[in-house]
Formats: sequence, C-alpha cells, structure tokens
Amino acid sequence: MAKDKRFLTQAIHNKKICLKIDELKEFQDWVITTAFYSALHFVKYKIFPYTSPDDPSKIYKNLEEYKDDNPDLKNMGISNHAILNNLVSKELPKIYGDYKYLYDFSMKARYNFYKMKQEYCDFIIHELKKIENNCII
Repeated sequence: MAKDKRFLTQAIHNKKICLKIDELKEFQDWVITTAFYSALHFVKYKIFPYTSPDDPSKIYKNLEEYKDDNPDLKNMGISNHAILNNLVSKELPKIYGDYKYLYDFSMKARYNFYKMKQEYCDFIIHELKKIENNCII
C-alpha cells in the first residue's frame, strides 16, 4: 500500500505557516500549535500505512481505520492524540521524546497560557525539524 501524500502535504503546509508566524515574533502560541500539527502529520506520513504487528494481514491506511479495528480503543473513549502518541512511542522511538514535547507544549500554549517566550518557539522549531528529517527519509 502506497503512502498517503496528503499527510506530507499537510505537514509541509503547517510548517510553512508556522515559520511565517514565527517571523512576526508576536504569536508564540500559534507558532507552537502549528509546529505540533505539522509534526502530527509528519508522523502520520511515516507510520501509515501501518501493518499490525499481531496480524500482518491487517494494514491500516490511517489512524481512523486503526482505531475502528481496535474496539478497546474505541469503546474506552481514548483520544486520537493518545492513540497516535502510543503509536509514535512504539514505531518511532527515536523521535518520540521530541514529538511528546511538542504535544505537551502545544497543550500548554492552547489551553493554559498563550503568552509564551520566543526561546520556546526557537526550540520547538528545532524539534520540528528533527521530526521532519526522521519522517521523510
């Protein structure tokens, strides 16, 4: 099964707006948020299609198919973010720490306090580039 280029296209699109917003040095919460969503699509591009380690005949095109075929995940109400975090930890352990950092920081930027220091953005963008490099190779 071929890779879904839409994940890569969305990741690059989000990264472009992230870098454009960063140039303004004013909306750090949105720099962090768009960096995370760029990373999210880079890891989806790398992971999917996903072959089940338990049953190699099961190949999932995307997260929704994976969740739908795993009733425990679906019935327990586990969020898509939590499911993807788990997949990244198993399938991309080299960048899991970077991805989790972006995830956690984006939650803080979106829900706790939108005023963030520019130094955070600089580091977040650095982490995003590491994720991108590991996902498009």
